Amino acid sequence: CDTNARALGQCTKSLQTSLALKVELGLMSGDIATSVAARVSGYPDAAEVLSSADLVIEAVSESRDVKAAVYRQVLDCTRPETVVWSNTSSLNVFQLAESVLPRRLLVAHWFAPAQIMPLVEVVAGPDTPAQTVNESTEILRKLGKTPVLLKRYVPGFVINRLLRALGREAFDMIESGVVS
Repeated sequence: CDTNARALGQCTKSLQTSLALKVELGLMSGDIATSVAARVSGYPDAAEVLSSADLVIEAVSESRDVKAAVYRQVLDCTRPETVVWSNTSSLNVFQLAESVLPRRLLVAHWFAPAQIMPLVEVVAGPDTPAQTVNESTEILRKLGKTPVLLKRYVPGFVINRLLRALGREAFDMIESGVVS
């Protein structure tokens, strides 16, 4: 779902390109690629499909206001048992989600590019039931992903914290004249 029709079109093109590459590399047959593409639809209005969703994956911009607005819409439009994954890369989304949504919410931060990288950071909120975490990691495994389970929320999760540390060290080496 995206309110921007151009973004929906770009998403379709990206999916087609990714599937074509997998076929070209022998990772997927043409028939399977066609089947996958046929099962994906774009919607300009999320409310149109949220009511029937079992799982919602939120991947909007890293803006507290935008994410909070999406969570309000998800809460208004989904069934009480619908699970919500946020693909945030750093925000504490558990503070942004209202009322009962935190019990259905967890972070599933996919490494980019998601169609190639196997790792997904999984972070449960303080109110997320263990069963939701277990079911979510099982879904990720069935998708061919490797969940990396964090025991609690920490800003930046694993990859961003490691990349920041690496970046700080690189800049220190440049500034101290070790490398050019």
